[in-house]
Amino acid sequence: MTNKLNPTQKSSFWLRDLAFLTLIIGFLYGAMLGSFPLQSPDGARYAEIPREMVVNGDYLTPHLNGIKYFEKPPLFYWLQAGAIKTFGLSEWAVNAANGLLALLTCLFLYVAGRKLYDRRTGILASLTLATCTLFFVLGRIITLDMALTAFLSMGLLNFLLGNNFTGSKKHSHNSVAASFSLCSGYCLFTKLGSDLWRRLKTCGYESLINKQSRQTCGYESISNKQVRTCNWHFLLFYIFIALAVMTKGLVGALLPGLIIFFWVAFFNKWSELKSYCLVTGILLFLLIAAPWHILVQLKNPEFFHFYFVEQHFLRYLTPYAGRQQPFWFFFVVFIAGFFPWVIFLPATIKKYWVQRWIDRHHYQKEFFLSLWATLIFFFYNFSDSKLITYILPVFPPLALLVGKYLADVWKRADADRNFSLGLKIFCLLALMLGLGVLIAIHFLNFQDYPFTALNLYLIASSLIIAGLLTYFFYHKYGAKAGLIVLIITQAFFLLSLAPCISIGNGKSIKPLALILQAKLQPGDEVASYQDYYQDLPYYLRQKITVVDFKGELEFGTQHADTTTWMINEKTFWQRWSGKKRMFMVVDKDSYAAIVKEAKAGSAKLYLLGQHLDTMLFANFSL
Repeated sequence: MTNKLNPTQKSSFWLRDLAFLTLIIGFLYGAMLGSFPLQSPDGARYAEIPREMVVNGDYLTPHLNGIKYFEKPPLFYWLQAGAIKTFGLSEWAVNAANGLLALLTCLFLYVAGRKLYDRRTGILASLTLATCTLFFVLGRIITLDMALTAFLSMGLLNFLLGNNFTGSKKHSHNSVAASFSLCSGYCLFTKLGSDLWRRLKTCGYESLINKQSRQTCGYESISNKQVRTCNWHFLLFYIFIALAVMTKGLVGALLPGLIIFFWVAFFNKWSELKSYCLVTGILLFLLIAAPWHILVQLKNPEFFHFYFVEQHFLRYLTPYAGRQQPFWFFFVVFIAGFFPWVIFLPATIKKYWVQRWIDRHHYQKEFFLSLWATLIFFFYNFSDSKLITYILPVFPPLALLVGKYLADVWKRADADRNFSLGLKIFCLLALMLGLGVLIAIHFLNFQDYPFTALNLYLIASSLIIAGLLTYFFYHKYGAKAGLIVLIITQAFFLLSLAPCISIGNGKSIKPLALILQAKLQPGDEVASYQDYYQDLPYYLRQKITVVDFKGELEFGTQHADTTTWMINEKTFWQRWSGKKRMFMVVDKDSYAAIVKEAKAGSAKLYLLGQHLDTMLFANFSL
């Protein structure tokens, strides 16, 4: 007879697992965080906007270099601003939000995996997601896609948990513990959110069970069965989807809407719509997502057309954003980004699609997760605007499916043929990639790159060691040992990769900004010549002059007077030739042109420093 665990033992397992995963994943994503320059342009842009919010006190209208910037909603900026006000302005503070969101996503994947399947699946799914290459990379830099992925994932997983609800009120409370604190943080951010928070506390879970309180709070139409099956899971779904909209716009609601629509249609679950708390949920969604959009439109009449028409529809349907890529682009990104777990994806698909198709009505969870990943992947693949970061929301559902497959392999005494083949392919790929990096080191001129040979030697060594150790432990001790070593060595590979993530693109000009910081005096003017260096205002803590360039700042310049710092070349050279102390940051390719202009106007150029292809000049001798 098997001994059943009592509630205290079960609770201790939950706490122990969450503590273990928090420690391991927290170290992986927190190690060396903030030790490197901001990734440019995105990282610097999304650090500068919240910095300006804190400085000017305007949390409604985002500004970039003093200019209105409406390309994205403000939730992520608010999170960043909160970190800046709490910890001060530093690279660690502005990077912390994405690291924390990555950790929370992994922890909630454990919660969902454990409740939907079992404890082992939850742990392996969480570790699988945490060690995905692209997920790790985007958890170490500042980008909106990690926040979007976190909110979408916690929302859709809550929806799936609501449909799969099998426990009591106590289990319902356990399942939301990892996510509710995050959404409550948003609720407490504004007065409107505080009102919502008080309403949820007043009309909380217990009030939904009590008929009289349910009538008081407007839930009298919900039956006892509906209350038991939807309550917090579906309410949290609407909250997190609203937060996704407040992070990256309409896509935060469109994607989960499409996924749920096709899933409901496929399994003919229309009769269950009434259990999804539609009226309450939509009101809750609007209460969170609508106020900012309304208020910012009232204050800025130009907002609606630019934000909705240009930044949503034109960006997706036309080459408006200039980010066209071939059809195969995301296939390559996915294979590289989901490394090493993409190797086990064919076996996972075979198990949960090919073998389960006939009996698919008993595997609705697996089909929901598959639909989630597939729809998002092809939604972005058909877009005229493609960036590497866009497919990040595909990874959590696939990590859960792969985690389930790996958990099934773990249960068996001997690994199946597909797992053995996948592990051998990983070992071979790791060795080949490691040797490839070693060969590349001897052909690179490191004066042209921001990273060093040591960075690449560490990456190559970690890959080669991963391949050798995984192969040895698998053949010596079996599938479990091989899987454990694969996870550990992949974590070391990611840590060796960390220094190259931010500095690898070579666009940061922090070294020149540090030179400027030491020489700037009150009243000095810093100009960015024929470009806008995103990290320059962040590191200098001030607005900069932009010469003969607009780019993404063009919209804002059309709706405000920016003539004092968004200037043409003629105005710039007039200022440069004056008595005011000025500094200029310029690309090396423009050097000949500025020398010609300076000679024509009898202006002086004094070189203060150079970093890769960027140069720093002053109009006076130091």
